[in-house]
Order: sequence, then structure tokens, then C-alpha cells
Amino acid sequence: MKILYLFIPFIILGCQSETNKNLETERQAVLEAWTGLYNEYSAGNLDQMLTYYEDDIIRMGTNGTIQKGKEKFRKNWKQTYRENDVEILDYSQPTILMASDHVTTYNTYDEIFVSKQSKDTTRVTGTWIAIWKKQEDGSWKARMTTWHLE
Repeated sequence: MKILYLFIPFIILGCQSETNKNLETERQAVLEAWTGLYNEYSAGNLDQMLTYYEDDIIRMGTNGTIQKGKEKFRKNWKQTYRENDVEILDYSQPTILMASDHVTTYNTYDEIFVSKQSKDTTRVTGTWIAIWKKQEDGSWKARMTTWHLE
């Protein structure tokens, strides 16, 4: 029995090590999804960008307006890309908060919208927050997003 007690700490450490490896694997998968989304956004690839969102995505704007569904999102961004070029000046790497059934990311951004018609620019800085959900195929998609302007 004493021998068993000697091995218990090693068993616990082994389990914790495996849990930490799984968390790090999931954290890396979310970071890859986040990076893919930002790459497609900065390139203006709307259809590819939308693959990183759930079909029933919920977006809440800074004024409290709620948009539901990827198609509403697509319509709004088509108009934005039709009227503006988007230039990302900077964005921070996300802080990733792991939870039991979802992951929250937040990061800052600094971008410029350039009107295609007038060439006027609008600089936008703020914080983007996303809640990610793991899909049945193992990928991660944003299920809810919001942004806060500085």
C-alpha cells in the first residue's frame, strides 16, 4: 500500500501534463483560426473570411445593434468592401481565454478605411472580442463577436 502512495503524485502529474498538452493544442487551433480570419479580412476575401464564422453568428456593434446570421454579415461587408479599401495598420496578438465549452479571444486593432470614391480616410482603432466554439469537424469558428472603438 505504501508503494501505491509513492506513485500517486506521479500519476497526478502525468494527468496534469496530458491536460496541459490538450489545452495547448486547443489554444494553438484557436490561434490558427483567428490568424486565418484576420489574414482573409486584411486581404478583402469576404467569402473566405466568412468560413471562420458559424452560420448563426451573433455580432453586437458598439451602439448595441445586434446582427444575427452570416448572410446579414455578408451583406454589410460586401457594401463596406464595395465602398472602401481596408488597410490594417496593426493588430495585436490575441489574448486567449480557455473555458470548458468555448474560447474567448480579444485583441486591439488599428485600421484605415479608404473611400474608393473620394479617397477620404477614416482611421479606426479599438478592441475586437470573439467567442469561439469548436465544431464537430474539430475546427473552431466564431459564434459571437463585438468590437469597441477607442
